[in-house]
Amino acid sequence: MIRIAAPLALIALPALALGLVLLRRGASRRDLLRYAELLLVLLALADPRLSVRDPRNHVVFLVDRSASVTRTAADHDVREAIDAVVATHPNWSYGVVSFGRTSDVDAPLGATPTVSSVSPDPTESDLISAVRLAVSLFPAGEAGQLVVLSDGRFSSDPTPAIAAAQLASVPIHVIPVGGPRSNDLRLSRFDGPREVSVGRTASFVADVASDTPGRATLALYRNAHLVEARPVDLTGPLDSFTFSDATSEPGFYEYRVVAKGEGDAVPENDARSLVVRTSDHPSVLLVDGRGDSALPALLQSIGVDFVRADAVPSLAALADYRQVVYAGQPLQDLAGPQVADLTQYVRSLGGGLLIVQGDREVRGFEAGPIESLLPVSFSVPEKGRSPSMAIVYLLDRSSSMKELAGDRAKIRVLREATIASLLLLPSETLVGIVAFYDSHDWIFPLQRLGDGTGAYRAVATLDAYGGTDLYYPLDDAVDQLIAADARVKHILLVSDGQTTEVGRDYPQLLRKLSEHTDITLSAIAVNRNPNVPFLRKLVDYGRGVLYFAADFVTLPQVTIQVTQRLTRSRFIDTDTAVAAAAGPFESLGAIPPVQGYVLTYPRSAASTLLWAGEDPLLSTWRTGLGAVTVLNVDLAGVWSREWLAWSGMPRLFERILGTTAPLVTATPGVDSQIAVGSSATTALFDVRTADGGFANFLTLSGSLVPTGRDIDAPQVAPGLYRARFSTPAEGAYALRVDEEGGSRSFAVPFSVPYPAEYESFGIDRATLARLAEATGGAFLEEGRKLEPIRSTHARLERPLFPALLGLALALFLLDLGLRRRAASRELRRSAPARSAD
Repeated sequence: MIRIAAPLALIALPALALGLVLLRRGASRRDLLRYAELLLVLLALADPRLSVRDPRNHVVFLVDRSASVTRTAADHDVREAIDAVVATHPNWSYGVVSFGRTSDVDAPLGATPTVSSVSPDPTESDLISAVRLAVSLFPAGEAGQLVVLSDGRFSSDPTPAIAAAQLASVPIHVIPVGGPRSNDLRLSRFDGPREVSVGRTASFVADVASDTPGRATLALYRNAHLVEARPVDLTGPLDSFTFSDATSEPGFYEYRVVAKGEGDAVPENDARSLVVRTSDHPSVLLVDGRGDSALPALLQSIGVDFVRADAVPSLAALADYRQVVYAGQPLQDLAGPQVADLTQYVRSLGGGLLIVQGDREVRGFEAGPIESLLPVSFSVPEKGRSPSMAIVYLLDRSSSMKELAGDRAKIRVLREATIASLLLLPSETLVGIVAFYDSHDWIFPLQRLGDGTGAYRAVATLDAYGGTDLYYPLDDAVDQLIAADARVKHILLVSDGQTTEVGRDYPQLLRKLSEHTDITLSAIAVNRNPNVPFLRKLVDYGRGVLYFAADFVTLPQVTIQVTQRLTRSRFIDTDTAVAAAAGPFESLGAIPPVQGYVLTYPRSAASTLLWAGEDPLLSTWRTGLGAVTVLNVDLAGVWSREWLAWSGMPRLFERILGTTAPLVTATPGVDSQIAVGSSATTALFDVRTADGGFANFLTLSGSLVPTGRDIDAPQVAPGLYRARFSTPAEGAYALRVDEEGGSRSFAVPFSVPYPAEYESFGIDRATLARLAEATGGAFLEEGRKLEPIRSTHARLERPLFPALLGLALALFLLDLGLRRRAASRELRRSAPARSAD
């Protein structure tokens, strides 16, 4: 294909063609030759170019100069790898781009492929900028290939780099360089509280990763003050160590832990920092309605300042505290506004909530809004382990049940109420049904409910006759439940309590009922004149609840309500061993058993740290910015006698309370989030008004502590303000923010870790393979060579200007020669004529 670069030069062609046509008949050969010369000159001036496929190959080496490579691969190894590729195709065109945090051209295309001795910032490996720079080096429309020499540990997802190469139709080949770093001692984690009370001991955990066992020294600094230097033995690959410290003045403190080992190859990853704020304001609010628990003494024993309240206060009051401990009050007494405030306190303000629940906190509790905030549920999960529960119905079938309740007989209403209750029970439940009058019958002996068919048929046959004697059926039911293999056992009595007591040893029966604390007895008092004192005594000894159905027609609704409570609020009243899951409770050693606990079921996102047999005793989870922990045992001595007598109880409670320690420093009405990037840090502040609306048009500014750098936070969305600033060096900082002309002022601590390049070493072959496969490249290992590529889009234009001018010159010289020859002939002819004259 020929392209005319200067087509305006061809304007004279029509005139030249016209002249040739007019002179065609009378033109001599020399005239035609001159026309040909002129035509060639015009064509040469038009600059015609012949387009052909480009036979050349261009290769750019991308050399990873980040720390994870330079600390594990020698420079001469990289040069040898480049030289090996060049040696297979010495006539190709090569270039070199070095990349780390930035990218630089070490050798442009066509130059000798050498790697500069001056490396980019090694704290990152930014592949995308390197690929874009390398692709820009290729001549427009010409074919090229990239060869990446790296360990594959890039600072970000390589997907954008792959997309850039695919868009340019450039394959990426890979040569693995680097490897594991031996004799590296690394601080992989440093955790601790973000806020503590003045004078209270704060615990810090440092995790040290090491390649080989050995000795090292760990040092903890508070600001510039050495708190502790400790020689430690490292067993590898990960060892954890705990430090503690307390401050006497409020303020912000930078805690920094440093690890030093002999011959450590990478000192850049030996330190980590965090900021801790100390406050002289009490950090814990104890909501203890009855005030008879051991919680005040436990809080004092671990040095925690607290304020006691009888009820949950407003959100504004809650915001003054880092943690709330709730105990001594029934959960069902928590009103909707109180639950809403607790939810906001935990999820939006980052507060911690510890609920200590025993019998009195949970008894009678049904589903309520507080349950959605808890890491446990009181309901049997649809999938998972079903509880072992036994329930015996004691149904009064005396002659009084023949009376009408509305337009139906009371015995019929009793049958309907019993069946409605049975429908609510899981199929695994052990169920027994006793119908009593002067005597009693087990119309459905104690057994698994199954699909309920047998129990429904038994209840359907229930009729009314005889008098009322409750003693023997109740005694029989207690004996049956004592022998039953179930963890939770209930008796549900439906009667007016009008029974004979003559000759019946009720005191002995009640003692037996009270001794077997795993059995509870609840009663539904029917009719308008029930024997309330008698029924009340029964439920008191049976640790149950007395319900009323004065209007017999309402019995089914009352029975359903009672059954729901029985299946949701369950208690285990036996000595049970306590086991600790892996974590902070293991170091306490053997934990004494509990004498009872509330039966709950952990949610899928919760962590259970203490177990009572197969059941959760201490469960926790993080929800929103805060944390909620539930302890399923009272701390008033009912189920916790051995715990409270144990010398290790303060340490146990300190760890329990620590599960709700806030991870952030919260401010009422402000939700802060900080994202620390390798080059830039972004802070977002969600600011709300007192009624929860967006706080707009504020002027927020502040400074970075301790550098003093000024920070602006303009509004970017309703109630949302954003501050962006370059990421400071590794260390601990706090962002202090103030509202101009307003009352808001808050500080957000954050830490900058050492660069990820020092986090791990070794070749990531999976990432390198992804680069090659996604772009059509290959691993250049084991003698595999680069193959030439021919792009159908890469063309070369060869100019025809020199050839056309050369040909025109040749014709001109030929024309000149012909003219001289003709002139010579003419002279020879004319010479004799002149002689004759």
